[in-house]
Order: sequence, then structure tokens, then C-alpha cells
Amino acid sequence: MIQTGKHILTLMGLTFLSVSKGEAARNSWYGPSGLMSIPTPEVVREREESLSTWYTFGGGDNHMGLAASFALAPTLEFSFADDINSNRRGGASSILSVKYSPSADFAFGYMHDRQSQYRDILYGVMSAPSRNVYLGAGLTLGSGTRAVLGNYSSNSLSVSRAFAMAGARMDLSSLIPALEGRMEFNGDTTLFGLNWTADNFVDFGLDYMMEDDFTKDDRFVASCNLKF
Repeated sequence: MIQTGKHILTLMGLTFLSVSKGEAARNSWYGPSGLMSIPTPEVVREREESLSTWYTFGGGDNHMGLAASFALAPTLEFSFADDINSNRRGGASSILSVKYSPSADFAFGYMHDRQSQYRDILYGVMSAPSRNVYLGAGLTLGSGTRAVLGNYSSNSLSVSRAFAMAGARMDLSSLIPALEGRMEFNGDTTLFGLNWTADNFVDFGLDYMMEDDFTKDDRFVASCNLKF
């Protein structure tokens, strides 16, 4: 718990050094719109779809994946994600998610993991008034020994029932136009990333994930997100 608190305070402190220009609804790694590894209160707009692909490299279990989301209603989003060839998530590896966002600063959602060894996740997320900082908490549900969000222990092969997560977005357009920085903690994994918007319908990301109990190795994640 102390280590988790340090991660969250570090993210919040560094964020206030720079201000993000605004929100951008793009798929997270596991489906719901948000940052790379955590969901945020943003949802895909009505009559808009979001499609993402990504590839991990530089560490163990390198693989690619897909994620897609669309609006069921102005405040309700459905998403799908799949690790296409992950050794660690062999078999049925897809995740189905629904997220309800009654306001721009709060949302809660449910993630159903079809991999039998992984738990489902119930979460809530909120953003600061400036929408630079995101904080969230969640519960892992079921009897699986792993979960894509939350505090996993490789020693005991178990995952904590409750967890916290945090993220930050920073405007780096003074360095390169349309460039944004990200810092995230999803309950177990710490991630630092860059996101560049080539146009209003496509953006590219490059993230560095630090070694932890869940990922085992430092790795990079290259991603591309399309809106249409």
C-alpha cells in the first residue's frame, strides 16, 4: 500500500509541472477509452468509433493486440480488446467492457475478462477539474489468480481484491506540435509514454512499461489509434 501511494503522489506531483490541452478519447490497452493502461472518464462520442492496434517489444512475451470501442448512448461506451498472440494470456484472451460516464469528470465501469485465469474488474475513475490528473480505484471479482488491473503478486500467484490507479497527461506541444506526455500507474505497472496526434482522427503512441510482478520485464508499447 505504501509503494502504491508513492506512485500516485509522484504522478500527481510531476503533472502539475505541465498542463494538458484537453481530453482525447482513445482506447486503452485493455479496451475502455482512456490512457494506455488505465481507463478515464472520457467516453467515445455518439456516432463515433475508436479502433486501436498496438505491439509490445523489447521484453518477454512480445505480442500485438487490438481494441475497439463505440457509444451505446451519449454517456455509455462498449469496448472490446484482445491480446492476439500473448503467451501469458493463451486461449480466450478477449476483454469485454462497458463504461458509464454521467459527467465529464467521473465514470465507472465493468470489465469481463474471458480468460479463465483472470478476474473481472469493477472500477471507478475521476479527473481533477483541470483534467490533467486521473485517479481511480477498483475491485477484482472472481477466483482467478491474475487481473489486467490491480496489484498482482508473482510470489503468491494472487491478485489483491482492491486496488488504486492514477494517471496524468501533459501538454508537450511547446517541444513538438501536437505532442502529449503520459504517466500512469494501474495498480501494479508504472508506465511513461508519449502521444502524437497526426490529425483529428489518428494518433500514435510510444510507451515504456517498467518491470513489475505482472509484466516481468521492461518493455515498450507502440500504438496507433483511429477515430471514424
